[in-house]
Amino acid sequence: MLNKNKLFPQQDYDTKQFSNIQGIDIPRVFPRLTTLLIILLIFVISCMFLPWIQTSKGSGAITTISPRDRLQQIIAPVTGRVEKWYVRDGSRVRDGDKIVEISDIDPQNIERINNEISATQERLETAKIATKLALKNYNRQKILFDNGLTSRKEMEAANINYQKSLGDQKYYETLLIKSQAMLRRQENQLITATRDGYITGTLSSSDSLVVKAGDSLATFVPDTNDIVVELYITGTDIPLVKIGQNVRLIFDGWPSVQFSGWPSVSIGTFPGVVKFVDYTANANGLFRVIVTQDPKSEIEWPNKAYLRLGTKTLGYIQMNQVRLGFELWRQINGFPISINDKQNSFKIQGVGSEKQGLSSENRDQKK
Repeated sequence: MLNKNKLFPQQDYDTKQFSNIQGIDIPRVFPRLTTLLIILLIFVISCMFLPWIQTSKGSGAITTISPRDRLQQIIAPVTGRVEKWYVRDGSRVRDGDKIVEISDIDPQNIERINNEISATQERLETAKIATKLALKNYNRQKILFDNGLTSRKEMEAANINYQKSLGDQKYYETLLIKSQAMLRRQENQLITATRDGYITGTLSSSDSLVVKAGDSLATFVPDTNDIVVELYITGTDIPLVKIGQNVRLIFDGWPSVQFSGWPSVSIGTFPGVVKFVDYTANANGLFRVIVTQDPKSEIEWPNKAYLRLGTKTLGYIQMNQVRLGFELWRQINGFPISINDKQNSFKIQGVGSEKQGLSSENRDQKK
């Protein structure tokens, strides 16, 4: 508070007359706040020049590169009834182990197919004999025609008969192959495992349940050590993602702390390397990035007993090192593109607006 005696030493004022003089004092909080704002502004500007590693955040899951190592559906090869299950959910099977047996709905179906095969074989043998005789007749007619002992018409008729017999022979050979394949499918009613793995998602069955050929009976999870991570990132970051870039991964169930711009401070993350980048986006407009283990790093991924197929994963792809201000500018410029209704009215509003747009164009042309 101001000292009135020091300001006006020569005069004696009635202090009661200047009772509101204390209201014109400048509070000390304003100079301090101004100084604090200036220091904060200088600090923010200085931070804009700090080095920053560009990162692209994406979520995904554990998968495999080879399609043979992914989840597979056990398909019913024939139409029939599930007779017996040799496994249950969670059962481990090895190559050649029995999984499920399917019984044919019609028990006489196989017998009819065998009879059809026998009849086709007899017709095929007859066609082969006819083809041999037709070939001999054609060769004889050709020799006679060369010696002038027969006409061209008879030689051509013999050739036509031989080609017809040859066509009948091929026709019966095709029928025999189809019948034999049908018999093999009907006899292949016992499904076995083709490799080591686990069974899950078995179909609930009863004596009255009938499955068709192609229906899913169970899910097979094969054993594999070649696991990778598939991450999905936005199109804003995809131009900066390249093969061989480092990735920091956070697996579901593993506690970790990730600092996007300073990966050296991260805790509980696992290293990875970009292996492949898809050239097209999925239905959601995201691009898939395949990440494998970093062979140069001493830190290995957790055991496959913990990283099972489908485990959720969060990844940070490390791209270029830039200034923090440049990265903020890039993120701000990556906002979604706004649609101009006037320029895109033909595509957005539909057919009716197209007619309106065309009519407006016609009016403009008339003017």
